Order: sequence, then C-alpha cells, then structure tokens
Amino acid sequence: GFALQAYVQREDFTLLHIVTDCHAFRIVQRYANDKALALRYLWQAALAAWLTVVAAPASRRTSGDGWPELGEQAIAARALLSNDDHVIKLCYSALCEYREYGDPGYLGAAARKLALDG
Repeated sequence: GFALQAYVQREDFTLLHIVTDCHAFRIVQRYANDKALALRYLWQAALAAWLTVVAAPASRRTSGDGWPELGEQAIAARALLSNDDHVIKLCYSALCEYREYGDPGYLGAAARKLALDG
C-alpha cells in the first residue's frame, strides 16, 4: 500500500513510522467505536507526515535493486540481533504485514533496513 511504497522510495525515519503505524492501526482498529472516523484520522496523520518528507529534498532515494533477499526466518533472526529498536520495529511490522497481505515488498523493506543496520 501507500505506506510501504512511500518508505521503499525513500529510506526515511518518518516514513518508517507510517509503515509501523499502519500495522499498529490494523491491530487496534477493532476497538474503535467509529472505525471510519479512526481510519480518517490515521490517513490525516499519515498524509501530514508524508508531506513533511516529500516537501524536503530527498536525503536517500532508493530503487529497491541490489538489496539482499531474505526470507521471514532470516529477517526475524537478524532483527533479534539488532541494537536499533527502529530496525526491530520495522522488521516486526514488515513480517506481520507480509503475512497479512502477502506483499513481498515488506520483506524487501525489512531486508534493506537490516543491510543498512550492519
């Protein structure tokens, strides 16, 4: 979806949080009294965050080519070795969202983040 594609296009701290926020929202949305309103607020926040990134010059654009291909188990194992809580958080969200939606882009984003963590 939107969050994953935005993050894949730019390795950015704010966009990382949009990915993990969308994962968290998917988990907690069942507790919202007004699901449509909750979703509207999520996308307002995501859009505001995204605009702060795209309005600034790109610090690091990525094509997605040349990053290691890792499976679910390898991503989980390597994430456990990281000292960076954001690497761990992104890998966890990426694995969960991959299992939910089947989009291999989540595995690619996690593998790239692990490669940069090195």
